[in-house]
Amino acid sequence: MAPPRATDGPLPSLRASFTQAPDGLFDALAATCDGPAERVLRPAANVVECRMLMPPQATAGAILRYGGTIDDLPESVIRLSSERVIEGAQTRHILSAASFMAVPLAGGGTLHVVYPDPRMDKKVLRLLERLGGTAM
Repeated sequence: MAPPRATDGPLPSLRASFTQAPDGLFDALAATCDGPAERVLRPAANVVECRMLMPPQATAGAILRYGGTIDDLPESVIRLSSERVIEGAQTRHILSAASFMAVPLAGGGTLHVVYPDPRMDKKVLRLLERLGGTAM
């Protein structure tokens, strides 16, 4: 497995193209994000996030390793986003899935830490294909 990678740039994501918008997927993620340390955010109309607090040891490690703050704790994040693309007479819906750790920094801003996991990537791509998408 590849080591974690911290980035303030674009997040790596898994993408699939759909001829029809995969209705209900955003609501399904929100419905499964209902634990006591979980919350749903919708930072934009086409984005939904499930944010989960991590166990104390992982939280402390992230704060120390990445210069985080105890005033706003790191969270594990699953983000789904969609975009509608019109190419000539055809419309496609591109669904992107990303998972990362969001570490609020003591000096301001947020650092995204990506833990590559090829096995999980395959599972997510299979799910998107079962929903009618074509992996990109």
